[in-house]
Amino acid sequence: MMLALRMGRTLSELRREMSASEIMMWAEFDRFSPLGDERADIRAAQIVSAVYGAQGVKVPLNDALL
Repeated sequence: MMLALRMGRTLSELRREMSASEIMMWAEFDRFSPLGDERADIRAAQIVSAVYGAQGVKVPLNDALL
């Protein structure tokens, strides 16, 4: 479902347009580089740290995590 969301497609469209081997390839890729927002907290913390850093304040990434 996450792949369909990321590609802006419905599940029916993916089933119709992608082969089983291509879907398996995406599933394997997702194991190493998740497609979803599971790590959005880290991306947000990086932004927070960068904004504070631009103002001369050091904020470690762990301190900026939600």
